[in-house]
Amino acid sequence: MKKIVTLLVMLVAFSLNAQTYFTTTSSSSGSNADITHLGTLMIGKNNPGYIPNPWMSYNSLLLGLDNQDKDVAFQMKNDYGFLMIGVASVAGSHSPISKPGDAILYRAGGVGKNMIFKINNSANDGNHAIIFGDNLNTRTLSILNNGKVGIGTGTPDTELAVNGTIHSRKVLVDLEGWSDFVFEYNYKLPTLKEVEEYIKDKGHLQGIPSKEEALENGIELGEMSAKLLQKIEELTLYAIEQQKLIEKLQKDLKDLQEKSK
Repeated sequence: MKKIVTLLVMLVAFSLNAQTYFTTTSSSSGSNADITHLGTLMIGKNNPGYIPNPWMSYNSLLLGLDNQDKDVAFQMKNDYGFLMIGVASVAGSHSPISKPGDAILYRAGGVGKNMIFKINNSANDGNHAIIFGDNLNTRTLSILNNGKVGIGTGTPDTELAVNGTIHSRKVLVDLEGWSDFVFEYNYKLPTLKEVEEYIKDKGHLQGIPSKEEALENGIELGEMSAKLLQKIEELTLYAIEQQKLIEKLQKDLKDLQEKSK
């Protein structure tokens, strides 16, 4: 029975025009058909002068695809689409932006439109994650099962947490209000004397977080922009009042000069 199975495997390999070996990682060349102790399966096309060595150490590798200096890919397919995992050998292989040696995960064809990464957990507790990293930073990007995303951190405390600098041309913030109420007729503008007394007492502008509060809690971008605009609009009203006073004083001075002639 063992010989029949071995023969069938060899026929399939030859029909695929490929070099196929079945071996354990510690096997010798005498057990290349010992499929009852299957270890590492190496698959490589019949490139002239090159056959993958099935006897070398592959550690925990169960399946290997080796195509030397040519493109290599593994594909799963049905009538609705396919998923391919490949390694490019030249620029543009499998993807217009790929370079030699790039690995590509690619979904295309059929009626499907999504590539879904799923963690089989319904607790929504943030204790499970899809993690992208490298040898130095094992949590370059973390997507938790509660929907929170961390860049440079594995423990995001908000929907998006970035441990570093964000570089952007534009930032759009949805707001619940704006500061033009300062220009409404019934707005009570603090006097400059009141502003001075508040600063002496608190050490910061009224309505603006103190240094300690800002360092401890950070600032909310939209809210802080509105508060700063409120102070700018108040300064504008002060400037308008001062300009009116200057013009009145100039007029009074001119009148006195006319009378003194």
